[in-house]
Amino acid sequence: MDRKTFIKMGTTVSLAPFLPAIAQTKRPEKVRIGLIGCGQRGSIHAAGLLKSDPSTELVAVADLFADQVNVGLDRIQRKAKSRLDRANVKSFSGWDAAEHLVREDLDLVILTATPVFRPQHLELAIKAGRHVLAEKPVCVDAVGLRKIAQLSKLAEEKGLTIFAGTQCRYHSGLNEGIKRVHDGQIGDLVAAECHYHFNSFVGANLKMPRTADPTEMEYQVRNWKCFIWGSGDHIVEQHVHCLDAMNWAFNRPPQTVTGIGGRSVDLPMPKYGNRYSHFGNHYDYGDGVLGSSLCRQGEGTALGAGGRIIGTKGKLDFGILGGTIITGERPWQAAQTSVNATTVLHQALLKSIRNHEAINQLPTIANSCLTAIAGRASAYSGRKLKLDWIRQRSQEDLLPKTLVFGENPTQALPVPGKFQLR
Repeated sequence: MDRKTFIKMGTTVSLAPFLPAIAQTKRPEKVRIGLIGCGQRGSIHAAGLLKSDPSTELVAVADLFADQVNVGLDRIQRKAKSRLDRANVKSFSGWDAAEHLVREDLDLVILTATPVFRPQHLELAIKAGRHVLAEKPVCVDAVGLRKIAQLSKLAEEKGLTIFAGTQCRYHSGLNEGIKRVHDGQIGDLVAAECHYHFNSFVGANLKMPRTADPTEMEYQVRNWKCFIWGSGDHIVEQHVHCLDAMNWAFNRPPQTVTGIGGRSVDLPMPKYGNRYSHFGNHYDYGDGVLGSSLCRQGEGTALGAGGRIIGTKGKLDFGILGGTIITGERPWQAAQTSVNATTVLHQALLKSIRNHEAINQLPTIANSCLTAIAGRASAYSGRKLKLDWIRQRSQEDLLPKTLVFGENPTQALPVPGKFQLR
């Protein structure tokens, strides 16, 4: 099963809170959209926004690779059909493609390129005065995290809407369930667990010939899901969805983390990158509140993602595939629905832009990325860490110093007890 299909199956919610308000809003002639990163997720967002509203227009696309631009446009065409005026879409490729794109006359920029580049691309878009839909994660290291904090302030000064690709927050069942948790339906919160288990090693379907050199930059960028520097590892790139839900329930990130992790022995390095295949983390939220986190990717293993929030009067169980339920003194179960939550996210984003009601989601998604980055660092090093140390003092910067095609030696597999924190 494709992992985006896996997400799509469960992220469904009613459009009722958004559609009537949008219909009553005076619309500008067009919301002009640019896309940076023409992979699967970028195509989903671009096509979804085109289908969500007839007054949207895809104006320009950009990707490091020219062939990926064409593949992305083909995919958007299949999904959006007549809503894509392909002949009038400008395209850019190369290391400076994003810089060229933000100079176009745009209202909204979608950011779905390799995650390590997200802070760079956010900076370009925000400084150009563009609203942004930034796919998660918005950063993969401590240096990027601090850059996001600066950009968040700049976006607020400019009155820009910045949405994150955390579509699970637009799932009607999970949204209502968390609201009930915040309203005290399960009592005082004491603990939680979350997990994201996937039935393959994401990225193992290599995007270049197996004879290609994995120490080359092009190989690593095309197969970024396999490499720590590109993805931040899967705890940051994928499991951040579930960590975000746990933080959402507690209304804050944790204070400390102790983690473990490793890599399956049947994944040759560096052909399949250098990241871990599994993590286990224990988070302390303070005030006696604890959170447990597990994530794993492996061929032939069980599939499942969700979590449990535990209170003194009951518990809430949720899954990314749906099925939010409260048991205890005041039981409740979410109603089934068939509307895709990513569509609801798109409607809310367009409503914010059209109504000139800026919404900045960077602080929230940054805290969830911080939670994931700290969990990774603890597992790699074998040490208990304070999240404030990551936020304020860590100098970890995964972005290569020189962005050119050519040799880019692969970092060794992190070994707990030997890995050096920065």
